[in-house]
Parts: sequence; structure tokens; C-alpha cells
Amino acid sequence: MKEREREVSTPHQPPTQLLPGYTLIEHIGSGGYGEVWSASAPGDLVKAIKFVYGGQSEKRAEHERHALEKVKTVRHPFVLSLERIEVIDNRLLVVTELADGSVRDRFDACLATGLRGVPRDELLRYLSDAAEALDFLSTAHQLAHLDVKPENLLLLADRVKVADFGLVKSIGQTQASLVGGMTPVYAAPEVFKGAPERNSDQYSLAIVYQEMLTGAVPFPGENAAELTLQHMNHEPNLASLESGDRYAIARALAKDPNDRYASCRELVEALVNSEEGAGFDAAPSAGAPAAAPPRASRHSATEVFEEEEDAQTSGAAPILIAELEPAAAAADAGAAEFSAEGFAPSPALFVGVGGSAGHVLRCLRQGVAQQLGVDRPLATMPMLLLDTDQKSIAAANRNLDLGGGLTSEETMLLPLRRPQDYREKAELLLGWLSRRWLYNIPRSMQTDGIRPLGRLALMDHARQGFQRIRRAMTEAISEESLRGAEEATGIAFRPDALRVYVVGSISGGAGSGMLLDIAYAIRSIQARLGIEEVKLQGVLLHSTGREARRGELARVNAYSWLTEYAHLHSEGVAFPGDKCCGLPAREAGERAFDDTYLVNLGERLDNAALDAAAGEVADYLRLDTLTPTQRLLDACRAADRDDDRAATLRTFTVERRRATPQDERRRQEASVIDLLMRRWLERAEEPSDADPGTPATSQIVHGAAQFVSRHQLDATGLAGACRSALEARLGGDAQAYFASRQQTLQKLGRKPNPAAVEQALGVGLDEEGRLTVVDGQPVADLAQPVAERLTKALRDWICERANDPTERLLGADAATEWIGDHVTAVAKDVARQRQALDDELQGVVQHWKRFYTDSHDGAMMRLFRLRLDQASFEAAENTVGRLGVAVERFAEGLVSVRGLLEELRASIVEETSEALVVDGEPFEFQQSARWADALDKLIHNDHLATHGGLLGSLATKASAEELGASITHAARRLLGDRGQASSAEGLEKAGRSPSDGLPTPAWAEHGGHYWRAVAGPPAEESADNADGANAPNRVVLNDGDHYQLVEVGGVSIPHLAAEVIGRRRDYTELARRVHTRRDIDWTPLIPERVEDKDDPFAPADSSPPTSTPHATQSV
Repeated sequence: MKEREREVSTPHQPPTQLLPGYTLIEHIGSGGYGEVWSASAPGDLVKAIKFVYGGQSEKRAEHERHALEKVKTVRHPFVLSLERIEVIDNRLLVVTELADGSVRDRFDACLATGLRGVPRDELLRYLSDAAEALDFLSTAHQLAHLDVKPENLLLLADRVKVADFGLVKSIGQTQASLVGGMTPVYAAPEVFKGAPERNSDQYSLAIVYQEMLTGAVPFPGENAAELTLQHMNHEPNLASLESGDRYAIARALAKDPNDRYASCRELVEALVNSEEGAGFDAAPSAGAPAAAPPRASRHSATEVFEEEEDAQTSGAAPILIAELEPAAAAADAGAAEFSAEGFAPSPALFVGVGGSAGHVLRCLRQGVAQQLGVDRPLATMPMLLLDTDQKSIAAANRNLDLGGGLTSEETMLLPLRRPQDYREKAELLLGWLSRRWLYNIPRSMQTDGIRPLGRLALMDHARQGFQRIRRAMTEAISEESLRGAEEATGIAFRPDALRVYVVGSISGGAGSGMLLDIAYAIRSIQARLGIEEVKLQGVLLHSTGREARRGELARVNAYSWLTEYAHLHSEGVAFPGDKCCGLPAREAGERAFDDTYLVNLGERLDNAALDAAAGEVADYLRLDTLTPTQRLLDACRAADRDDDRAATLRTFTVERRRATPQDERRRQEASVIDLLMRRWLERAEEPSDADPGTPATSQIVHGAAQFVSRHQLDATGLAGACRSALEARLGGDAQAYFASRQQTLQKLGRKPNPAAVEQALGVGLDEEGRLTVVDGQPVADLAQPVAERLTKALRDWICERANDPTERLLGADAATEWIGDHVTAVAKDVARQRQALDDELQGVVQHWKRFYTDSHDGAMMRLFRLRLDQASFEAAENTVGRLGVAVERFAEGLVSVRGLLEELRASIVEETSEALVVDGEPFEFQQSARWADALDKLIHNDHLATHGGLLGSLATKASAEELGASITHAARRLLGDRGQASSAEGLEKAGRSPSDGLPTPAWAEHGGHYWRAVAGPPAEESADNADGANAPNRVVLNDGDHYQLVEVGGVSIPHLAAEVIGRRRDYTELARRVHTRRDIDWTPLIPERVEDKDDPFAPADSSPPTSTPHATQSV
């Protein structure tokens, strides 16, 4: 270590080891493992020589040598060539071709000219070269570079060559020593764990792109510890990037390497193809700014609820809208005429808009995979999810390998842009969009729940979005897709028909703002493609989240959407089209959808409840596309459509009941959950290959060693940190502090007593002669920040172990035990070194008393420095003692968490020793293990990752119960059960029919009529008779499950809308502010008068309401 410090401290002193015939010219730079010089070589050539720090046998040189052995045979035009590898005087030297500079040098040059970074086109050219080289390393040689940074991307003839292979590792090789030499700013999360992956270099390349383009990095930690935590746990800060680049970089920075692009080249291609990213302005950051649009402050994008003229008053109750005439409750329409004979499904396209739609599509994809037994998406049932939120898109892509995710081709991000980016189109946009919204786009570049911004995002990406829909419609009915689907499933899909389902929430910003335009766009696409039979169904959703204020905005949005829908479906009204995106007008009376459903998912939903509700919608869609139930539902729709003169809505409810007996299904779930939680809980005596939940001991020790190295958690490191804290009290310079006390010291005379000198210097000793006070401040207090910093780092590190799916509580326990032993050892080492220092000080004091002369300040300064060293070790001893207490508390906390998890396990797992069955087959341990693996991944993605990990989810009794609900729900979802388990046989033995207790959908009381249906295996005659005259419609299915449905038509829009907003008049006023188009005079949905006479809650005056939702807070 001392040798390296000497070399780094004098980087321009030429090394003494030289190759014969080579002459050093100048120092180029220094890195973690060595320094580089330019040199003249034989033949008047100029080369670069890297001198690796330390002797050839030392670890750093050994790492470098092993890495070079891996790459010395690599030949690629964008990989810096290695020309010689020599050992001279026991020192490793590497000769390479000499570059013109690095990408970092180019970045610095751009800054010097006033640019904010390297111009985008130029930077993408550099990254393209680097990506090709890195992909070549990984695919042709199975190597990962692991030190991709601007300094290692060298420029030669305006092309990039990847250099510095000191950290190269074979892909898949676990190596704990990675942390020692890597650059934490650019390192991927898995590299911190010592387990590099094929896509680790892609992560680093993405950071290089953002930094070189904008000057900002996505993880701005100030030290290695902060950077480690940020890379492992935090979302990247991509605010400096243009919206078009954010999705590509966010995907490349995914924590899970499997969620990134398949190659570095795919990342670069995504950036090249990003139109919005191409608009990045590399102009000087200083200079005359362009004229800003009015009200360009973007702190409050959601001014829906905060007009200046809306003075708020206190004490007034909400003003209510008029009471509507009660609608007749939905009546039983009885039997529908239909025939299931000869049913063949039609190809179906599912277009989802927004986050709620993403939940539905994921559940649908999983249900289709289970029903048809396919492991990949069917080309005849494509999906396309549109959203402005990249997190929603990423969530939809999760769990693809488990049959429940969408492919990257099935998702499309529609980000908003900055207000100034719309200047060129401002005149056209302001024809339909309020200035309020155009010039107050949120910094998140998402809609933040505002409907007009959802429509703006669609208009901004209309060409690409509509082309994606058109391509999906074309491919769904192509001969190739039909043939492939039949080969995969044995089902012959109809070649002459297509169904399109548009799914989205009318309560959010994206779905509510885009749905109607998308529906009319599909009508136009259908006409251009010439597809004769296309059934366009709108499956619209309404729900509110757990945050009350967001719920208020959701209700306002829903009311606004219902108003627009009712207006466009009024007599004589036609959709006007929009020249902004080339959307043609439609004729009066043409519906947006053939049938429009609105489904109430529920109020104040958490993720588990939203998934359960989305699963029911997915079941309905699957029944309507793949089973003869479609014939029944079409008959119900046709009957209702014939009677419809005014615009009405439809709704439904469906409940799925597994044919598997309830006890067996619950035991299946219990077995999987029990195995998963035992993995989380139990401490294995010996690590075993058979238990994938048990991390190897070496990994834990290596992880702890990395932590200790990173935080210098040893006796010398602790003393050094405490010494810095003490000197900070003295102004940061002990020498200067000593000099400031010269006058006081001179007053002590020619032969002062050591105690008097120490008192004059502001240090205080205890009875044992140990320094306890510095400059009037107790040493323990001065060192407290050091202890607090290390305690927090310890806590975070142990939490990382528990939150790591490969470690969990076993890993946290092992880490706590290991670090506890280490702290104990450090405490002994600190005590030993402190005692040695005490002895040295005692000798110095004795010598002082016997031989001190007027040798000026040297002796006093030496005494002062030794006292500071003594105080440093005293503080270090105090610090390590606090760390020991902290580790004991961590261990106690883990015991408490373990107990809470044991209680949770007992509450949701049924102990049983009976044989378990899944789909009629024995549920062996191997199957449980496979399902437990899948369940762990599902829980981690859907709950733990967003709730502070495992420890965060077990922080309180309430959070533990929420985790338990998510585990149970995920297990049922994974095993294909979203409803209560029961069997037809068991019901019949109890004298009941499978149709008993049919669920009643929300809003059925708002008029219309309903049909009841049961779909499932053939029913026994006795069961049919049990229903008598009120027998529901029946559809025979062959998958063994029972479905109970209620289909409702003719629901009154005004009555439903009034219920959604609780009849609050202020909500109707707010709804006007979030209409998507200002160029349409929207007809009010409900008469807006106050019924003072009949309404006991109406105030005596017309004061504005007090309970006005504030969207700034809700966002």
C-alpha cells in the first residue's frame, strides 16, 4: 500500500523499470491499478506502456496478469491491441498502441467551448464502436470488461477503441475481488456482489452516455458506500436526459440484468431510434435564453384545483348537484338465444392504456398461457400497452419467463416533453389544448393524472402509436399467425374476423386522456385495411388508490371522461377528428366502441387488491375470446344494442372457481408458501446445492470483506477517521493549531512541565493519563459522527443481505454474525495499538522530565501529535464499542423479525402431511421447489421491491399483514386460482348449484337489464333442476373450472357519474378543467343546480366548497 501511495503521489516521476529500446516520453494518466506513459519504441514508433502498481507477485499485478491472459488473443478493430506483456524487475508492464485521447478528454474539450457535453450524434458514434467491441467480448469470448468508463474508451482516428482490461472476467464467474479495482460510479449492481453478468457492461455504457451527454450521472453518490447503496437499491436520476432517451437508459440500468437489452448494440440502436432524444440541445448552457412561454413555472402541473379566483372558505359543506330521478334497477333479462356449436375463436388484439391496463394484460397473458399450455405469446392474440410512465412499462415486462409479462415489442412508452420542445407545434396544439397544460408539464414528463396531458402524449406519438396498432392488427390475422397458432395450440382461429379490445382506466391521466381518440383511430385503421368484420370493444376501468387525494382526482377524471363520451354519442354529434395527428372525422352516430364496458375495480386499492380485480377482468376477456362464452355474450350485446337509443354503458362481474377441491388447492398453496418462507427463515447447517435459497458462506464472507474494505473498518482505518474528526475540531490542521498557541506556550518558561504544555494546547487527561478532551470538546463526542456513519452503513448493508432474494434472513444472520466477530477482533486490535501508544507516551513524558532543554518547539509538537494519536485510538475504541452495541441490536432486531415472519407463516400456512395434488398430479417436493422459486420472484417484483424489501415489509404488524396478503394472493395467482376453490361435485352433494350466489356487479342498480351465466364442465341434471325457472344461461367448457358471470347492459351514464363523484357540484366544475379538448363545447352531463329546498346539506349562500381536492398534493 505504501508503495502505491508513493507512486501515485509522484505520478510524473518516471518508473525505473524500462523495456530495452523504449524511452519514456510523458505521463498520460494513473488509474486504480497502474500508471500509463507514452514511449518511443524501436522503429521510431510511439506506444503506450502501462506500469502495474506493486510487484508482479502482488495481488493487483496478479489480477492484471490473469485478465490479460484472457484478452491477449482477442482481435477486433475496436479493441485496443496488446503488443507486449513483460515482467521487468518483478514489475508487470503492458505495451499497447497509443491513442489520440479518450472520450473523457473529448468531453472536457466540449466543456471548455461552452457545450454541456459531447454532441449527441458524435457520442452515439463513439458508443456504437464501444458497443460492438463489448458485444464481441461477451459473445465470442464469454468475457465481461467490467471497467467501462470514459477514460477507458480511447479515441483513435475519430473511432473508439475499448482499453484497460485489468478487471476482465469470464461471464458467470463469481469473484469477490471485483470491488477492489472497479470504478463504483459506473459499476452494475451485480458487480458489487462479485457476480458479473453478460449485460453488466451495458449498464456501465448507459451511465457513460448520460454523463458524456449531459454532465450528470444517474447515481450521484459522494463515496463508494453511497454509490454502492444507490446502484443496489435506488432508481436512477435521469432528469438530465431528454424524454426520448430516458426509457432506453432506464432499461439499460435495470437492477436485474435480465431486464436490460439483449446486447450493448441494442441499447445504442434504441438511442439512435429515439426521436425525442435526438432533439437534445448540446448548445452552450450559457447565453441568451429563448423567450419563455407564459407561466412556464412547472412546480404545479396540476393546477386543476388551484385557480387564483377560487378562494377557499372554511366551515362550508360541499354543494351537491341536482338529485336525478331514480333509475329502475336492472331487471333479469332471462335466457339469451345463442348456440355454442361450431365455435371457433377469432384473432384478438388487446390494446391497453395506462398502469391499470398493464395489470389486466399481464393477468390475461398468464391466463391464456395456462389455458392453452403455451410458453410464448400467440401471434393471433397480440397485446400492446401504451403509457407515459416508464415504471409501468417496466412492470408490464416483468415475469415474462413465468408466462405473465409482455414482450418489449408489446409495450410503447409515450413520454411528454418539456414545454419549450412544443414551440414549433404550439399554434396547432393550442387549438385544442389549454395553455395551462402546455406550459405546465410536470418535470417527471408524465401526466401526473391530468387528462389533457395524456392526450398530448398520444398526439405527440400518434404516428408511431397508430402504426404499431395497425401492424398488430395486420399480423394478428395474417396466414402465418393463424398457422403458427394452430400448430402451437391445435385451435383453428377464424381467418375472416378480428376482435379488438381497448382496455384502460378512465380515472387516470393516460387512459382517460387517450381512450376515445384511440378508439376512433382503430375505426380509421380498420377502414384502411379493409377488414370486413372487426368488433371493437371498450373495457374501461375505474378505481381509486390508497391515497385519498389521488382518489379525488380519479373521480374528477372519471366524470370528465363520462361527460365527453356521452357528448360524442349524443344524437347528431360526430367525432370531429384532429388534424394535429391526422385523425379523420367520423360520421354522426358512429360509436367509439361497438360495446362500452365500465368496470368498477374498487376503492382504495393496494397492489394485491388491484391485481385480484385485474385478474377478474382478464378472466372475462379470456372467456370472451377463447371460449364459447363469446356466443352468449354477443347475444346479450346484440339484444341490448337493439334497444339502445341513448348512450348507455355495460358492466359485468365474473368469479372463477377452480374445479380442484378447495382443501387440495389450499394445501398446494400452503406447500409452496411454506417452502418459500422456510427458505427465508431457516439457517442451514451446511450449504447445499439442493437448496437454492441458501447463499454460500464464501459469498457472505466476501461480501463482508468488501464492506470492511470499503469503509476501512479496521484499527488503522478507524483511528484515521477519528483523527480526521479531531483535527476538524482544531480547524483542520494540527500544525496551524499548534502555531496559534505559541504565545501561550512561550509564557510557560524555558522548561515547562508536560502537563502545563498539554493544558496550554487545550488537551485534557483523565486520571489514567489518557487524553479525553480536545479544545474543550470530549473526544467521544468528536468521534460520534464517525460511529453514526458506520452504524448506518452497517445497518444498510445487513438490510441489503435480507432484501437480496439469494440471501434473505439467512444471509442477514450470517452477515451479522460475521461482522460481529470482525468488530470484536478490531476492538482487540485497537486496544492493543492504543496500549502501545500509551507506553510510548509514558516514555516520552519521562524523558521530557529528565532531559528536556530549551530545544524549542520540536519536543512540544511531538508531544502534541502523540497525544492526538492517543486520542484518535481512544475515539476509535469508543467507536468500535458503539458498533458492537449496534451489531447486537441488529441481531436482536433480526430475531424479532424472524419471530414476526414465523407468526406470519403460521397464520397463512396450513400444516398438513397429506398428499398434495396440482391439476391431478402428485405435488412432489421438486414441484413445490419450482413453484417456490417462481413465487419468490413474483413477490420480490410485485411487493418487496416497492415496500422496502423483506425487512421493510416486516417493519410493523400492519406491514407484515400486508405482506401476508400479497404472498397469499401471489400464490393463488401463480397456481391459477383467483377465486374461491370449490368443486361441482362438492356443491351438488350439498344440494346446491354452481350458479348459487352469483355475484352482483357494481352500478347494476342504475337501470338496464342483466343476464346471469355459468360456464364450466357439464352440470348434473339435478343441479339444473335445482335452479328451476331462474336457471342461468349455461356454457359448457372443457378446462375444468367454473365461472359465474353477470352481464349488465343499459346502465345510465348520468346516474353512474353522479355516484362516482358523490353528487358534488365542485367536482363537476373541476371536471370541466380537465376536458381533453377546448375546441369542443362539451354538453354538461347532469343539470348543475343547487336544490336548497330538498338538500339539507346545501349552505344558505353560494360559497365555494371547502373540500376541494388539491392535485399538487395528490401528485
